[in-house]
Amino acid sequence: MTERTRELLPKSLLPTHYGIRIYNVDVASDSFDGYVEISMDVASPTDELVINSKYLEIKSVKLTHSSLKTTSAIEVGQISYDEKKETVTFKLSQEVTAGKLIAAIQYSAKLREDMTGFFKSPYQNSEGKTEYLLVTQFEATDARAAFPCFDEPNLKATFDVTVVADEDLTVLSNMPVAGSKTLDSGKKGSSGPNTLKEVKFETTVKMSTYLLAWSIGKLEYVEAFTKTAVNGKHIPVRVYTLPGLIKDAKFALDTATKTVDYFTEVFDVDYPIPKLDLLATPTHGSNAMENFGLVTFRTSAIIFDESSADFKYKKRVAYIVAHELAHQWFGNLVTMDWWDELWLNEGFATYVGYLAVDHIYPDFEIFTDFVSEALEAALELDSLRSSHPIEVPIYSALEIDQVFDPISYLKGASIIRMLGSAVGVDKFLKGVSIYLKKHAFGNATTEDLWTSVSESVGYDINKRMNVWTKKQGFPYVTVMEKEDDSKSVVISQHRFLASDNLTPTEDEALWWIPLSLEGNHDQANLALDSRRKVLESPGSNKFNKGTTGVYRVIYEPQILEQIASRFGSLPAEDKIGLIADTTAAASAGLINISSVLSFFDGIKAGDIKEYAVWAELGKQITALSTAFGSHPDVAVPLKKFIQKVYSTGNGLITSWDDDLKLSVARPLLLEHSGLFGVPEAIEQAKKLLKSGVKSNLKLAVWQTLLSNNPSREEFDIVLKEAHEPESASSHEIALVALGSINSVKHEYGDEVLKLFLSPAVPQMDALYLGKSLSSNPAMRLRFWGFFKDNYSTVFEKFSNWTLDRFIKDTLDKFSDSQLVDEVREFFENKDVAAFERRLNQALELNSVRIAWVNRSIHDVKEWLINNGY
Repeated sequence: MTERTRELLPKSLLPTHYGIRIYNVDVASDSFDGYVEISMDVASPTDELVINSKYLEIKSVKLTHSSLKTTSAIEVGQISYDEKKETVTFKLSQEVTAGKLIAAIQYSAKLREDMTGFFKSPYQNSEGKTEYLLVTQFEATDARAAFPCFDEPNLKATFDVTVVADEDLTVLSNMPVAGSKTLDSGKKGSSGPNTLKEVKFETTVKMSTYLLAWSIGKLEYVEAFTKTAVNGKHIPVRVYTLPGLIKDAKFALDTATKTVDYFTEVFDVDYPIPKLDLLATPTHGSNAMENFGLVTFRTSAIIFDESSADFKYKKRVAYIVAHELAHQWFGNLVTMDWWDELWLNEGFATYVGYLAVDHIYPDFEIFTDFVSEALEAALELDSLRSSHPIEVPIYSALEIDQVFDPISYLKGASIIRMLGSAVGVDKFLKGVSIYLKKHAFGNATTEDLWTSVSESVGYDINKRMNVWTKKQGFPYVTVMEKEDDSKSVVISQHRFLASDNLTPTEDEALWWIPLSLEGNHDQANLALDSRRKVLESPGSNKFNKGTTGVYRVIYEPQILEQIASRFGSLPAEDKIGLIADTTAAASAGLINISSVLSFFDGIKAGDIKEYAVWAELGKQITALSTAFGSHPDVAVPLKKFIQKVYSTGNGLITSWDDDLKLSVARPLLLEHSGLFGVPEAIEQAKKLLKSGVKSNLKLAVWQTLLSNNPSREEFDIVLKEAHEPESASSHEIALVALGSINSVKHEYGDEVLKLFLSPAVPQMDALYLGKSLSSNPAMRLRFWGFFKDNYSTVFEKFSNWTLDRFIKDTLDKFSDSQLVDEVREFFENKDVAAFERRLNQALELNSVRIAWVNRSIHDVKEWLINNGY
């Protein structure tokens, strides 16, 4: 078998500077022209120039070589394209051996519509007419779709950007405007004959191609300045929006300025660009993109209406802004050397994004959310054989998008949080500062990071951390009372695998595990790095205090009962960890499912007040329902059991005071209770609809009503919101609610499916509706049939980025082996290169669930009968 190698550009020519001019931008014909001048150092002799190019038509190229005091033109012979590798090769008439080479290239290209490269982002103006914001999205490998370039992260250079646009439009790029001048009228502009302007921007800092950006459109902005000064000047921070939205940009602006000040202080490294712009775009393939100095966002990720929007969205905006600004240091100032260490960008931005929000808005209690939303999501994926190590080999451009996943982002952030908790956050951040200063405007590796942190803490952490980044998976720790000593426990570690057939080869790794135990222990030195250990500690003490460790804890039954008996008094993070660990252990066959059912059955009214704990409990109850809820032997009693668990929160959904924690938790509890038909939830939803639904209750009320045989009037209220949304966030909420439809009237489901491929659901929002439909037992099979029938349309409509996520999140909820086989057979002859990893993960999740059902259905039935359900 031939060993795979990365598809890299030759390193005989290394870029140092780009001069780019974008002009003749024409929305009507979806086209633009470009000119790029690339300055390169000749690193080794070569007779060809190979650079990245995708969808570009090269019009002309001129090469100039200079060495010592001699400058000469070099003729270009053959020009050849490799569409698979996305490169163009210019054959030189003579070999260059040293000095500098300049390539001046004229080209033309298409404006994209798939939210990649230089693309059109459509919106309806105040008169209902379609207009466009033109914007770029280059990560991971789409700079090459806007200009010929060396499109690899470690081939950094500086950039001069010039854009020609209609005079009445706002033009933005990474750097401040250096100058702008009016061109002769009558030249072709973006919407026909118009007076044009040419906008030149200052030279960028040294950076990777994927961080370059520009935008053209009708925009408004609000501005503030950081308290921190760089070279005596406070950084101007602006939020740009489409006309009419700027009034709701204040929260994001305030968060951005405070975040820059915070990071400047804790990293002891100045923000690297003279300005910071945050741009709300009508369409965006993800939540946001961290372009150096010009960060782009989907509108719902940055716009927040303080007077009416759900508090959950406020936390979301704060975190996304902080995450993207963290990238200005992690990823932009210091960039991973290659995409196999993407986690250095994303894992760090995730962790310090939470850290910033926790500092600026301590009442958000954002790290409680982290445990449920980040850590547990990472552990779920990493328990699969089809997962991957944090450091994962990447060979081609197609593979890169597939590792923008919970492992790179969330497991990466989780091991950083674990390490910070173990060595002390201040010492850890000091190590981060050392790392940033050593590698500023360059590239770095994981080893570089560990070396810098080691320097700060005073000992080598490489050995401790290497297994966490280089090995797939994570451990679980078993806790058992020592037979002859009630004050001691025996703990051991093994790899946690979601399936129950772990092999010895898969269980060879030994992790360094900081145990973080309740009680008076030396937490800094309390760790497990061997297979087994005896520890002096009462068995009732909870391990992984604060759920800071990236591992699961599995207690023998009597210890679990003791800890569960004081569940209501545990901190929120420990409640989440206990709920998730216990359910995962049962799913993997490590404990009997009766332990989970008894644990949940014992939760009392008042035990849970926190949003994140209800969210985690809801997630695990949904996992039980998805696995066992359609089985004829247990479907009815299991639903009664679930309704009983949720009924412990009935007092919360019928009482509405101003307590912040409860005000955030209530809508979620109402939503989940409603989905499982709790009568009190349905009654409350109907009352709230009649009295006028506040924005923070829309999802809960709409989902409750639509999932319980809605009236035509109720259905139409939500359908109208999907077609004519009051805001970007309400559009997303309406799609999620519509996906919950469960009605005796078949046509309601037909209308929702029809909506999926309509203009009302742009591809960036398709996942909201698709994931909701696939999670809905009443629509799951219908949606799978619809997906099969319309696969060619979906494949054509969605970008690789969107399709990759869509496949995983909509095809992973089956508990019938025949259906899983059907999914596998459906894709056998399809081109799955862009989403193969995610497809395999979805299939494995289904197989794990089926194994759980086969193994545990008798125990579920018996427990439900014995406990009166």
